[in-house]
Amino acid sequence: MNWDNIDAEMTPWRTRVKNLQTQLGIGASKGCFDCDHFKSCHASISNQPILKGDWTYVGHKYGQALVGGKPAKILFISLDRGGQGNGYEKFKATQQGFRTAAYEHENSHMGGVDVELEHLLDETSPEDRCQQFALTNSVRCRRKSGSMRYEATRIMEQNCESYTKAIIRILKPDIIIAQGDNPRKSMCRLFSPIIVTRYRGQASAEIGRGNIGSGADVLFLLTAHPAFYARRGFPWSEGDPPPEEIEQAIQQAREIYSGVRQTHSIEENNVSYQANSSHYRQRDLFFNTNETNAPGAYHNMFNQGVIAVYGYGGPAIFNQCIAGQRVFAYVNGMGILAVGHIVDGQAFPDDTVFHQPDEYHVSVQWETIVPEHMGVTFQEVIQDFGYHLPIRKTLCRMYCLPNVTDGIAIELLHRAGGNPP
Repeated sequence: MNWDNIDAEMTPWRTRVKNLQTQLGIGASKGCFDCDHFKSCHASISNQPILKGDWTYVGHKYGQALVGGKPAKILFISLDRGGQGNGYEKFKATQQGFRTAAYEHENSHMGGVDVELEHLLDETSPEDRCQQFALTNSVRCRRKSGSMRYEATRIMEQNCESYTKAIIRILKPDIIIAQGDNPRKSMCRLFSPIIVTRYRGQASAEIGRGNIGSGADVLFLLTAHPAFYARRGFPWSEGDPPPEEIEQAIQQAREIYSGVRQTHSIEENNVSYQANSSHYRQRDLFFNTNETNAPGAYHNMFNQGVIAVYGYGGPAIFNQCIAGQRVFAYVNGMGILAVGHIVDGQAFPDDTVFHQPDEYHVSVQWETIVPEHMGVTFQEVIQDFGYHLPIRKTLCRMYCLPNVTDGIAIELLHRAGGNPP
C-alpha cells in the first residue's frame, strides 16, 4: 500500500475542508493563518508564545465506513493539537500524522479513536479504519508549552466554535463523536442534540440525536477523552473492548444508526441500560473457542461442560463470569454452536481441553448444542437481528437488546430439533 500517495491525494472532501480553513484563515501552513479572533485569544494567555491554527484530518476513505451495513461519515471532535512543535504544518503532513497515529496507536488519543472505530464499524481492517474517519479540534491555537495537556482558555473555546460549526457542516457527518469536556459542551451549544441515553461508569457516555443544519439527522456520541481513561491505566489496545460505558454506548449507537433500535426517553434508557445496574451485569456472554492452535477443542469443552482459555494471563479473563449468566459458544467458520449457563463463575486450572500448563476453565451447563453444519453464523445474526457478533473477542458481554440473544437461543433450539442435548 502506497501510504505516501494516499496521504497526498486531494480527495473531494479534503479539498473542501482545506479550502474552507484557508478561507477562514485558520490553517496551519505559512500564509494560511489570518484569524479575526487571534488577538483576543493571544491576550487570554497573556501573550505567551502561541502555536497558530491547525488542519482537519480527513481520511482517504471518509464516507466509506459501514455501520450496520449502512455507509457512514464519521467525524471526531477533539480538544486541540497540544503545545508541542513549531506550529507550521502542511496539509499533507496532518493527513499523514493522524492516519499513522491511528494505525499504529502512537498515543492514547489516537489509540482510543481506533479502538472505538473497531467496535463501531462493521468488520474492517486497521488499514481501512485509519482512513475511514475525519477529525477536527474544537480549539485550533494553543499555548506553546511543550506539553500535550489541554490548556485552552474559555475565550479560545468560544472564538473557535463558529469555525468548528463550519467544518462540521462542510463535512456533513452522519455520526459525530465528541471527545472531552469542551467538545461535548460545544456540540450541545451548537446543535442542541436531544440526549436519548446516558451510560455511567468512570465517566459518562451519552447518545443524542440532532440536526447540524443540513436537514439530515445526525447521531451524536458524547464521551470523555481517551486520555482520561489512559491516565487511569486503560491501555487502548487493539482487539480489547473500550471502557464499559463507551462500549455500551457504541453498541446502542450501532443499533440506532442501522435502524435496529428505536430511541426512547432518556429516563427509560437510564433505567434499563445504566452501567453498574443489575441488567448490565447480567448481560449474556459471547465466547469464541479460539482454536487457532488447537482445532476441535470445542468438542472437549462441550463434552466436559466448560469454557476454556490458555495464555491470557491467567484466570482474570473469567472475572466477568457470574453464576447463572447465559453464554453462547462461537466456533470460527461454523458460527454459534451452543448456549448454556455459567455454573458458579469460578475459574480453575485444568489442562484437559488445550493440554497447556497455563489453561483455565469455568464450568458451564450446556443446554443446546447443534451439529457443526447447523451453527448460527455471523451473517445470519446480522441479517436477522442487525447485530454484529464480537467475533474478534475471546470472552465479552453482548451489548444488544435481549430479543437478539433470546432469538439466537430459540434458533439454536429449533436447529437442535427442539430438544436440549
